[in-house]
Amino acid sequence: MTTTRAEAQSPMPVPAQAYPASIAHETQHQVEIFRLALMIDGDMERVRRWYGDDPIEELGRLTPRELCQAGFGSLLKAFLQQIQRGQRG
Repeated sequence: MTTTRAEAQSPMPVPAQAYPASIAHETQHQVEIFRLALMIDGDMERVRRWYGDDPIEELGRLTPRELCQAGFGSLLKAFLQQIQRGQRG
């Protein structure tokens, strides 16, 4: 079987099971964080900027990306859920 050039260059989706458990877990947190953030803000571009660029004072002045990379994705999810419920400003 031969593959076309486009097929060879096209990235294949990799199932989460193929990643080490810690990466798959981190990725799941990121998906949930983006979902929650979009429910709060609604603008994907602003959410992307927030995720990578905006430190959160109450969470050690780390960006959401840094929090996820450091293993604090569930803490960030809880923080966003509190905002969504109106328990934070």
